[in-house]
Amino acid sequence: MVSSIGGQLSNLVGINDWKVPVDVRVAGKKIIEGENSKAEISFASNNEARRVLGSRDTYVLALAYVHGAMKVDGDIYSVINIKEQFYPEKLTVFDKVRIVTNVLKSYKWHTQDNDADFISHHYDVANDFYRLFLGRSMMYSCALFSESSDDLDMAQERKIDYLLTKLRLQKGERLLDIGCGWGSLVIRAAQDFGAESLGVTLSEPQCAYANERIKELGLEDKCRVELMDYRNVDSSEKYDKVVSVGMYEHVGGRNLDTYFKKMHDLLREDGLFVNQGITRKLKPDWKKASEARFMGEYIFPGGELHASQRVVEGMEAADFEVYDLESLRKLYSKTLRHWVGNLQAQPVEALSIVPEATYRAWLLYMAGCALAFEEGYLNLHQVCGSKTNAYGGREVPLTRAHLLDILAEE
Repeated sequence: MVSSIGGQLSNLVGINDWKVPVDVRVAGKKIIEGENSKAEISFASNNEARRVLGSRDTYVLALAYVHGAMKVDGDIYSVINIKEQFYPEKLTVFDKVRIVTNVLKSYKWHTQDNDADFISHHYDVANDFYRLFLGRSMMYSCALFSESSDDLDMAQERKIDYLLTKLRLQKGERLLDIGCGWGSLVIRAAQDFGAESLGVTLSEPQCAYANERIKELGLEDKCRVELMDYRNVDSSEKYDKVVSVGMYEHVGGRNLDTYFKKMHDLLREDGLFVNQGITRKLKPDWKKASEARFMGEYIFPGGELHASQRVVEGMEAADFEVYDLESLRKLYSKTLRHWVGNLQAQPVEALSIVPEATYRAWLLYMAGCALAFEEGYLNLHQVCGSKTNAYGGREVPLTRAHLLDILAEE
């Protein structure tokens, strides 16, 4: 619903019909009222408003918020949905070429040195910063909420138990966690499942944090975390079970087959592997390309998403029997909204750790991802594979019945 002076927006940036619940203020003057407004964006001058909104580019919109050219007051999710005003009915060939060119400008190949730099950029922000929104669990992946539980820490513990139960992890077995983060999964595997567990990560702060926790808990004889690229894990050291949570997104499309082959080589015969990762729709969405550019430059350099079909194909090409695929899309949206709420509730603490631009970039990234999962553009899949020469290897469960107790826990 446009106010009496709302026509100024059209004159300013060429937007005729403002359909998002966000007010717009320019140079101290409200020029438009959004319908059922939940937030307000403001610009210091007409030139700034014209530069940002007139660009019709979500990348420009994101940078304006991150660097303070666009002030935001209110619901960040409503502000992100301004992007819907930017999308024309049909993108021209010129638009597509421009979008691809901009995305490719920041692309780097997934060498071991580059991957180490990518991981450092994202995960070495500060352990204390991550703790603000991840909570006690320090699990930076989708939580598993029950119908009645909204407790993030409880939901993260349930997720770990769900994964380890999917793996049918037994006392005395050897577990390898590829991209283990701050070590929560390998610690629980050793402490509560009685496994001998190893985690590998490329983040030095994560590695130090995990090993300190392991030492404090007196678990040095049962688990450890090493600073190592997955390609350098000794394949002669066979494991009963291998798990990878939120790591394959860093591998890169050209290396996916190498990655899955490595997972297969690390397992003993009849061993089980679970890969949990974010997936996207099979058909690329051109509207998301500018958002991908922001993610690649500010949050996840080197990050690449693939359709679930590509994951299954890669695992089968590596001689896994893929016996289970499960979507947790809605759960990841809920997890992200918890993280956003936690970070928004502690701005003073966050700004004592990171610059304001970093704080805003992370809020924008997590809130935007929450919406992308809700829209169905992003998904999260757990894909289970068995290393076996016989169809239906002996460790493959008949159903998911063994998981029901985990899902029922409060």
